[in-house]
Amino acid sequence: PFAEGNVQIGDPSREVEDSGYEALFHEDGVFYVIRESIQHDDTTYHAIIEEIVLDDSSGDDQNYSLGQTCTCEFEFEGDSKGFEGAVAVHDLNGEMVVLGLCEGNHCSETRKKDKGNGKLVAMRKEVLSNEGSCRWSTIRKIDIPASAFFEDYSAISLSETG
Repeated sequence: PFAEGNVQIGDPSREVEDSGYEALFHEDGVFYVIRESIQHDDTTYHAIIEEIVLDDSSGDDQNYSLGQTCTCEFEFEGDSKGFEGAVAVHDLNGEMVVLGLCEGNHCSETRKKDKGNGKLVAMRKEVLSNEGSCRWSTIRKIDIPASAFFEDYSAISLSETG
């Protein structure tokens, strides 16, 4: 049922812990993959956005390069109800903004079953002054209409007309 050209690239076990890869989108030749909610120290959980560029210079279509890996400023309560989907949009200045879809209602593990309270987190990439590191800074949280009366959210997409 799958085309012969569909192959896995890279090492699927490059992460020691559960990877938590939950979202993928493509923008301007770069694949952005989001790790849902990763513990950063003993007390905080943040999503991570990795930039991946496919590298076909070797001719075997099996390579990619990992660009920047940036932590999202938005903090989650734990490791199981982070970003479950994402899309890229552009603001009025043409800058890319990522809309991260929270898996749980209220972007919360403790209030996740409060149906109809879905949220998106709008984020913009910020380059930090120390050694070119980066983070995805929160612009705002956006309410999903309450008529989307779900207990859990799993994906987001946009049509060409928005």
